[in-house]
This record gives sequence, structure tokens and C-alpha cells, in this order.
Amino acid sequence: MKRIATIVAAPICAASICAQALAADDYVVVYEGAPAGLAEKLEKLTNLSLARRPYPTAAAVRRVASEDLGIVTRALVAAGYYGAEAEFRIEDEAEGSEKMRAVFAIVPGAKFRIIRHVVVFSDEGDQDRPRTFDAVDISLTDQSQGAMLELNQQRFLEALWGRGYPAARIVARRAEADFEAGTATAIYTFESGPRAHFNGIDFEGAVKTDETFLRKLKTWEEGDLFDRARLVDYRDRLAETGVFSTIEVSPGVVDDEGTAPVQVVLSERKRRTIGAGVSYSTSEGPGGRLFLEYRNLFRRAERARVEIEGTEIRQSVEFDLLKPLPGFPGSAFADFDFVNETTDAFDARSFAVGAGLAKDWRDDRLETRAGLAFETSKVEPNLARTSTIREERNYFVSIPLSATWDTEDDPL
Repeated sequence: MKRIATIVAAPICAASICAQALAADDYVVVYEGAPAGLAEKLEKLTNLSLARRPYPTAAAVRRVASEDLGIVTRALVAAGYYGAEAEFRIEDEAEGSEKMRAVFAIVPGAKFRIIRHVVVFSDEGDQDRPRTFDAVDISLTDQSQGAMLELNQQRFLEALWGRGYPAARIVARRAEADFEAGTATAIYTFESGPRAHFNGIDFEGAVKTDETFLRKLKTWEEGDLFDRARLVDYRDRLAETGVFSTIEVSPGVVDDEGTAPVQVVLSERKRRTIGAGVSYSTSEGPGGRLFLEYRNLFRRAERARVEIEGTEIRQSVEFDLLKPLPGFPGSAFADFDFVNETTDAFDARSFAVGAGLAKDWRDDRLETRAGLAFETSKVEPNLARTSTIREERNYFVSIPLSATWDTEDDPL
């Protein structure tokens, strides 16, 4: 019995050693036969590569690998290898290595090509809605990757949104493969919903803001064919006012006459911002700063700001006022500055005032500004006055002009 127990104990000890050898840190995952660049992507997807928890036995590794095979297969299909096959096996430690090999044996086959792109609508609609990619001027390729097909479908959806179908949405997407020919037909399914034209704006949350002013900011004309890109532009204009903390702009329900309002949900910011600060400089001594910004001054997104700064040597007051003019379109602006400086060598005071207009062109990409400014300054020396050291007074009149072109094209 003792000998039998010893014989039985030996395999138990060996199994323990084996289990330890199969811990998560003691195996490497190999994607054998994976197409170029795909192995790196699979390493970020499969449970065995991510090793979120240890797998102490070969059985545990195989169990997780059975789940990972589905991930590997889906990744291959998404990459355009519709006929790919994959199997899994465990190999013992290679010579000179203490790690076992968890091998996904991949036979990708040929990469499929898309030879047809078919648009299908699941709802009834008018005969004018586009039914091909050519009808909306979208160029396509024969690439069969899932990401490319998704991009194709998103581009067609945006084309529907821009052609009067605000409620259009994606329903499904699939590829029908011909395995003998290595080709496939991509089928994109949509719901277009009814066609609509712009018809008014419904506001929610505009408590202290004049809705008439907000309507003047719109980027479409009433009766125009609905285009959701215009809603993005409108949201940008609302954000530029600086009045709102959150802005939601969406199409409303299309009525029986084929019109739809724009739904705008707003949350207004606090109208006042007050700030203060203190400083110390070895050249100017202690100092302080106080500013007040008042937004939506007269309920039409006017913005006024006053800032006061002071040290032992320099004191200043700045005032700025901005009034949007959506009908122009653009804005009016005015500013006032006063600075007083007192030093051992001189006392100086300056005063400046200016005003002007800014106009937006070419869908707000170009802004031109023109104004009129006046500035005067007076310098009084604290040293003994001579023919070369005397009080000075200066006057300046200027017409500042500027043009700014915005090249930003990111909607986010």
C-alpha cells in the first residue's frame, strides 16, 4: 500500500508542477498564418493575449481559446477574409524555452473583393430618394473590410440627411459572398423616413435669452429642404455666443405636409463671472486684479467685461463690449483703456478708446474687422526739467483693419 501511495502521489506532484508551468505568465500566444498586420490587432482582442487573469491549466487555456476562436474568426471576416478558417492547439515548451505555445492556426484564404454595392430601404418612401451611391456622388472601392463598409454606409446616411431626410437611419449591413469567385456583394439597409422641409424652431430652456435673436442665427431659410449639416452649423453659432452651457439641436417630427421644426434644448450659463487675484513683484511691489464679465447683457448675447489691475507703480482699467449682429452678419465692438504709471523718473497716463464692426463671410470662414481708434498719452518727468527733458503729450488716431480665414474643418 505504501508503494502504491507513493506511485499515486508522484503523478499528483507532477500535475501540480504541470499546472504551475501552464500559468498565464508561462505561455506565449502565436497567430500562425495571420495576414500581415492582423496578428498585432488580434493581440489586443483575444483573452489569451490580454491575459486579464491567470489560466492555471492546459484545460483552462483550451476553454478560453475556444471563445477566442470566435473572436479570431470575426476579426478575419472584418478584415475581408470571408472564407478564413482557424484552429487552436497547444504545443509543449520549445527547445531552449520554458514557455508553452498557445497556437491559433489560421488559414485566411484569399481576400474578398466587393463587386457590387446595393442600397435597400426597409420602409416605404417617395420615389425621389436616392437608391445608389452614384446618385449621391459617392465613389466606392472594392475593399471588403468591415470598417470600409461601415464608412460607406455612414457616408450614404449623411447624404440622406443632407437631401431632406432628417429621420434617416441605418438598419443593417451585410455582405453576400461568392466563395468560388472570391467576390462579394455589399448590401446596406436603411430607413429613410419621410422627406421634409424646414419649418420653424422650437426652443426649450431659453429663459433669459430673446428667442427672436436666436432665430436670426439660423443657417437655413424657411422652406429649404432639410439638411442636418445646417443644424451642426447652427449649433456652432449658438455656442459662439458664450451664453449656453449645453446645446442640443435635432430635427423635429415630420408632419403630414412634409415639414419639420428644429428642436433646440438649451441650458443657460450664469450671466456673471467675477474673478480676483493678488500678486507680488520685486520691481512693482504688491498688486491685485479684479474682473467682471457680464454675458447676455440685453438678452441678445451682448458681452461686457471690465478688468482693474493695480500695483504700487502701475494701475489700469480695461473695458470691452461686444454685440452680435446676426442680420449683418457679424458683430459690433468697443473698448476703453486707461493706464497710470508712477515711477521715480516720470509719471505717465494714457487713454485709448476704439470701436468697429466685424463681418462674417463665406459661411463664417472669413472674418473682416474695421474700426476707428483714438489714443492719447501724457508723460511728466520727475527730474529737473531742461530743454531735452520736458512734459510730453501725444495723440494718435488709427484705423485698424484685419482679415481672418478659418481653415478648421473638424465638426467636433
